[in-house]
Amino acid sequence: MRRVKLLTLIFVLSFIFTGAMPFGSKPALKTTRTGDIEMIEAVKDGKPAYKVIYTYSGKLKIRGEYWEAVDKKEKKKAETNIFAGTAMAKKYEQLLAGKNTIDQANVQLDIEKDGYVLKNVRIVQYNDKENPVLVLARGYTSYPVLGVFNIKTDFSYTYDQEGKLTEIKETNMNVDSLLLNMGVGNITKVTWDDKKRPVAVKKEIGSVPPAVEATTYTYEGTTENMQKTVYQKCDIDLQKLSVTPSKTITIEYGKEDVPWSGMKKYEFEMGKTIKSIKIYDEINRREVINIANFLKLSIIEKAKLSKNIYDMYKNEQLGPRWRMGDMADTPVPFMVYKDYAWWN
Repeated sequence: MRRVKLLTLIFVLSFIFTGAMPFGSKPALKTTRTGDIEMIEAVKDGKPAYKVIYTYSGKLKIRGEYWEAVDKKEKKKAETNIFAGTAMAKKYEQLLAGKNTIDQANVQLDIEKDGYVLKNVRIVQYNDKENPVLVLARGYTSYPVLGVFNIKTDFSYTYDQEGKLTEIKETNMNVDSLLLNMGVGNITKVTWDDKKRPVAVKKEIGSVPPAVEATTYTYEGTTENMQKTVYQKCDIDLQKLSVTPSKTITIEYGKEDVPWSGMKKYEFEMGKTIKSIKIYDEINRREVINIANFLKLSIIEKAKLSKNIYDMYKNEQLGPRWRMGDMADTPVPFMVYKDYAWWN
């Protein structure tokens, strides 16, 4: 039995560090387009899984809808998150009562049509340089450990004359959005150096009292390749009913070049794109994870880390945001990349 457990642990860890967890077969996709409407239908194991409908204006996607297949035989219970019904949720309900935020999206979720139910919608406006300036996000999103949130958030983006992202304004309109994003109105500002590289991304969270999340970037010489990022993130403290700095996540990048922009930073391969990851618990003042020398650890030490590492890997499926906060890239409202998709 002990040998079986050991082999299972090694199997799981090996998949984690090669980015190839066995999540089962992926659905087959069929894409059709009529005029400005594109439909992507997904079929898995011979059954409809979901469909995505895009509306175009020229070559730009201005609306995306994610429809989930309805399984009449399977009655799904309502999914929720760990904050629902807490004192913090009630506090946010009171906070929203005094706001008169206008919802411009006019989106109704959970409607059923042709065997599908609408679960996510995004509506996008662009500037004359074809960069998104407004994204209206309505739908459900799921996070490991935290649960499922019904999101109703507007994002507006500001750029400099060279097209570099300089500011993100975020307006959260319902309790779930506040619980996930932690403030009614959040403002993120990006600082660039003289080589046009982001050196700091600072998010001012409009909570009561206000809080700050920040990411700093360090580079290899004059290149765009990251040497290190340090992200201090916040979480909701249910005892203090406030937003509090919770973790500092330090990433050192590996032998391969990892530029700050582009998809390379989404790779999570220890010893290749990433040399080390350290997570420090700011609340309890202790180190949670340090896998700088993971391969040198004993089997017992690896076993102790395995649960935290697996949770970390599941977060990684959402892209690097969990370890780098808001990023300086030009936003891609309808990004689909490996295990990440905009409707997740």
